[in-house]
Amino acid sequence: MTQPSLLRLIRALAEDDRVGAMGLAEHAVERHVAAFPVAADRVVALDILLRDLACLQGFAPHLSGFITRLEAHIDRLHRRLARRAA
Repeated sequence: MTQPSLLRLIRALAEDDRVGAMGLAEHAVERHVAAFPVAADRVVALDILLRDLACLQGFAPHLSGFITRLEAHIDRLHRRLARRAA
């Protein structure tokens, strides 16, 4: 499971949606994933985060735009990890 504090941070940033909020959320995701030293664990962490974001979107549909943009960033991180593993 994703750290509850990460989801709380993402939700707070999405609710506020100020200029720079997306950059902060992306940075938080990158820091979270960087805590896992093995690439396979990073992939799993990203998958779990995507699942948790989908749940958050179900509870707070008004955050869909922000969450969708963050999911796109997570997809880019996934692709980078896949290229390194190849």
